[in-house]
Amino acid sequence: MWGGGAVPDLLLGDLLFHAPSTLGPRAEALGISCQSCHPNGATNTRFSLDGVSGRPGTVDLSTRFFRPGAEDGIANPVDIPSLRGARFTGPYGHDGRTASLAEFVATVITGEFGGKQPEPRKIAALVRYVQDLDFLPNENLDERSRLTEHAGDAAHRGEAIFNRPMAQFGGGSCASCHVPSTFFRDGRVVRMGTGAPPTPHALDDGVETPSLLGTAETKPYFHDGRFASLGEVVGWFDASYRLGLSAAERDDLTAYVEAVGAVDRRFDDRPIARRLAQSFAYVSLTSDADEAVRVAAIDLVLLELMRPPAAVSARAMDLRARLTALRRGASRSPISAGEARSLRRELTRLAADWAGALAMGGR
Repeated sequence: MWGGGAVPDLLLGDLLFHAPSTLGPRAEALGISCQSCHPNGATNTRFSLDGVSGRPGTVDLSTRFFRPGAEDGIANPVDIPSLRGARFTGPYGHDGRTASLAEFVATVITGEFGGKQPEPRKIAALVRYVQDLDFLPNENLDERSRLTEHAGDAAHRGEAIFNRPMAQFGGGSCASCHVPSTFFRDGRVVRMGTGAPPTPHALDDGVETPSLLGTAETKPYFHDGRFASLGEVVGWFDASYRLGLSAAERDDLTAYVEAVGAVDRRFDDRPIARRLAQSFAYVSLTSDADEAVRVAAIDLVLLELMRPPAAVSARAMDLRARLTALRRGASRSPISAGEARSLRRELTRLAADWAGALAMGGR
């Protein structure tokens, strides 16, 4: 079982991040959660909703789709950002208007999705979970964010261009804003003259400097998702700031940015037994005093119990029936801590046998 107080907070934050009910009634009806746009903290580059997304990987939350009062009458979808490394990347929002991650999370829930204002305990748990989302390993970079031998020759040439002082940048370089030693960002908001506000509510063109880490997971690019490739981003800077880069230099600089933005493991590669057991851990929260937490925990466990292999189907169906009955009672009172522990043990054993059945070719 969990030890100490921090891990239960992390588990609660994990639950709230994955539960559609966190974001309000419309999101709950559609089955959309924080995880839907930010799978494991990354960007869902395929996320798209008719009338809300300009292109996959973008969303316009200044419409009445989720919250009637948010409608501004303008089609202005913004790029879905990655949440990886969030504890290092304040201020928050494309325009950098929010210094506090807790305030930003609460504003997204209430102002953009129309959800209820979460109580402080839940905001703290969500923040705890988001802060635990780290940048992924990248074998192209060493511990000081310098290129390793694994990166190609073009990327190494591009690194020199990235660090080159340029008069058009006031004597600074690309690295002046995307500082390698501070996760390739400077924590500032910069006016770049992009021709479009960074968010629907921004009054100027100030854009928060994004990290270059993990960009392999975050296309499309720019605050409004206008570019499909990092090469297009490099081309925009070259043309907009009249840098005078040759075609070969643009290619090398693009190779460097791509090397910095690479990740070693783009997909969830946890063994199935571990993934199921970690999802089944939500049942530990069914003894919580909060009805919404209890119901969300059971719903997410029930979702994981869908489509088990035949070898464990009967046990899964039995556990589904027990959990469904507990869900009906969850609106009245918490489940006892003893029953929650018992259920978790059974679910953990089921996860191991489920994985074993799949390993043996079961369906």
